Amino acid sequence: MKMKKPLYLFAITVALIVAFNINLHIIGEATPLRAIAIEQVEALANIENGGSTKCAMLGCLDCPENAKKVKYIN
Repeated sequence: MKMKKPLYLFAITVALIVAFNINLHIIGEATPLRAIAIEQVEALANIENGGSTKCAMLGCLDCPENAKKVKYIN
């Protein structure tokens, strides 16, 4: 019986360390997505403030410069 208590403590410690490392890994992957989202918001704000846009190909989007239907806006 005395041998089981240290074994349980060791297993719990290992489980906590693994969970902590997985959490850090998930947070580390989420950070670049936040940076991309911020860049997208800044790009949209730049367009609203008279920034330059490039519209290409025929499609279903309205180009902000001339209201022409385009496939994508850069």
